[in-house]
Amino acid sequence: MTTPAVIRTTIPARLDRLNWTQFHTRMVAGLRAAWILDGLQITIASSVTGVLASPETLDMTSPEIGLIASVYLIGEMVGALVFGRMSDQLGRKRSARCAHNRDMNGNFGWKSGTYWAMTG
Repeated sequence: MTTPAVIRTTIPARLDRLNWTQFHTRMVAGLRAAWILDGLQITIASSVTGVLASPETLDMTSPEIGLIASVYLIGEMVGALVFGRMSDQLGRKRSARCAHNRDMNGNFGWKSGTYWAMTG
């Protein structure tokens, strides 16, 4: 068994010499905001599970709630993979438009379906 060869590089040293600009500050702030909002979304989704199990609401069992949580996380992972690949192929601006249109159409469909179910 041979030991792998050590690769020496100067990339970290060159990166350390780059200037920190206003762009970097905005990028870090945006990433922090996205991270906080993602954590908030997971917190809200997990706090709803207690209400779903209540007999006054949907009276769901623990396996049903677990299935909902699993499908939710799988959907997040698939969406990240699909739209990440799409952004690599089409560009960030186009893929953001596609994701926005998908979300808006989904919200409109959900709300109009709920409206017709309640008033129909």
